[in-house]
Parts: sequence; structure tokens; C-alpha cells
Amino acid sequence: MSKSTFFTGQPILNQLLNLIDRSSVKTLARAGQHDRYYRYFDTYTHLVTMLYCVLNKCTSSREVVSGMQACCHKLQHTGIKKAPGRSTLCDANMKRSCKVFELIYEQLYRNYRHLLPDSRTGLQPKLYIADSSTITLFQQILKAPSPGKMNGKRKGGIKVHTLMDAANDVAIQINFTAASANDMTFLKEINLDAGSFIVFDKGYVDYSQYQRLDNEGVSFVTRQRKGA
Repeated sequence: MSKSTFFTGQPILNQLLNLIDRSSVKTLARAGQHDRYYRYFDTYTHLVTMLYCVLNKCTSSREVVSGMQACCHKLQHTGIKKAPGRSTLCDANMKRSCKVFELIYEQLYRNYRHLLPDSRTGLQPKLYIADSSTITLFQQILKAPSPGKMNGKRKGGIKVHTLMDAANDVAIQINFTAASANDMTFLKEINLDAGSFIVFDKGYVDYSQYQRLDNEGVSFVTRQRKGA
């Protein structure tokens, strides 16, 4: 794939936003009434704020807000009138449905899937990868995933289960559970077309689901547990 010079010299945040149709975001938000109770902090501003958070590796809402306030004059070209307040951001993260961002993701995938790296065109088109990652936080934010340790310390956490389309290197299914939840619960929710291949580790051992996949014409690759 030939390299484009369209984004030359532009910050990464600006490059990403150039790929997002602001009017489409507003249409999706309006259809689901996701901006109903927000005067300034609409869905588009929320999206830009979270992209800023990720790209700058912010670890707290205070860090996000103070950083955006410090460079607010540089963000005006993104369509943000002013940096959000900390309470506004926290309130939106808690109350605005994640469904609207799921719809934005799906729309972007449909629009730009043909631009995904051509180095993956030789992969099996129906190859999928399942895995999970645990995000740990202190107990006041997320409930403890397991009994307390010997030193009395307890951590909270949430587990992110992801099914990846290997050919396109994008997530096609994401579930959230308590960190203490077994990985095999995610395997029950995966439904693939006949002829598909799925790869996962030995944390997904569930012989009834192996049989279901086999009956549906889906091949799987995993590691065998001791004593299996």
C-alpha cells in the first residue's frame, strides 16, 4: 500500500479526527438521545476527550482535564469549545451509554476496512483469536476480584474478553466481567460461521463448548492442560 502524505506534519490526535465524520457522530448521538442532558459536553467532545486521554496516557480524570485546559487554545481546531470540567467528565463516563461509541466504532470500521494493512491479506480470512486482559484498580473503584492477600491488601479489577479478527487485526466482540470470572464463560458467547478457525489458550477449557464448536463446523486450536 502506497504511503499517503495527507497527514504529514499533523499531530496524531488531529490525524485520527480527520478520519471521523463529526456530522455522523452527531447523527448517531441524536438518534439514541445520547446528548439529551448535556449542553456543552456532547458525544463528539466526549470522544475527543477520551482520545486525548489515551494518546497522552493519562491515568486520572484530573490529569485529563488539567492537560486539556493547559492546551485548550490548541484544541479549538478539533471543534471543542472548551475543556470539560472534572465533574462533567466523570458524570459523562458514568451515565452516557457506551452504545454510541460502539456504533461509532462500527461505522469507522465499515468506512475504512479497505485501508487496513495489506500485509495481512495472506491470512486465513476466517481466523479469530480469543483472549482476556485484567485491569486492576483499587477497591474503591472496582470490587476486589479475589480474597484478600496475606498482607491484607486487596485489589479491584475488571476482565476484558476480546475476540479478534486476525485478518483485519480488529476486535469484533468485547465483553466485560468481574476479574474473578472464568475465561470459559466468554467462549459460550462466541458464535462463528462454519469453516472458521479460532485460537485461544488453555484458560478456555470447556469440553461442552469444544463439542459445540465441532458440531457447528468451527475448528479450534488451544493448549492442552495437564491431566486432560
